[in-house]
Amino acid sequence: MLFVDARALSASQCDLSALTLIGRGSKRDCYTHPHDDGLCLKVARDANSAACHEQNEVEWRYGQWLEARGVPFRHAARCTGWIQTQRGAALVVERVRNSDGTFALTLRDALLSQRLTLHNAYAMLAELRHWALTHAVVVSDLRSTNLMVRQADDMHLVFIDGLGARRLGPAFKRQMRMPLLARLKTLRQWRRQKTKTYAALAAYSRGESTHQ
Repeated sequence: MLFVDARALSASQCDLSALTLIGRGSKRDCYTHPHDDGLCLKVARDANSAACHEQNEVEWRYGQWLEARGVPFRHAARCTGWIQTQRGAALVVERVRNSDGTFALTLRDALLSQRLTLHNAYAMLAELRHWALTHAVVVSDLRSTNLMVRQADDMHLVFIDGLGARRLGPAFKRQMRMPLLARLKTLRQWRRQKTKTYAALAAYSRGESTHQ
């Protein structure tokens, strides 16, 4: 493990085998929280891989930085702390709920299930882009599985992954110190990923479950 904020590390340890796997990425698995169904645990898929653990550190540091700057979390899930597991420290993160208490769907699943129109998806992405540029939030991965559709007073997108950077390093630190660089990074990433992302969304709206 590269780094854990000891002040936010729970004294208890949980057994992942007793929890439910609810998501899987290339470097991290996501499990239900042992005591609070409004939270989840992100843990390295490979306990011996520094790169897997690094993803949690990036997300924690970036989330703490956004909070310190007073960025509204309308479009981002909050990180609340750490808990120890047999695969190392897991990051504790908010699970995205709708106003009726049900769990939000990913953007991909909302389109596939016809609960969201493609027009509304594009409108929500435009709002998301405006939020990121207004608050100098770096968007690194725009895949639809990184975005949840929260239904509250309105419908809006919430990042559960894909903010900040893919790894720690000088560029990550510069983007946190310099809002202009953060905005430029988001603009570049949006241009690079827009065509592929929007094509995938159009396919999902037609019921085609292609993998983006």
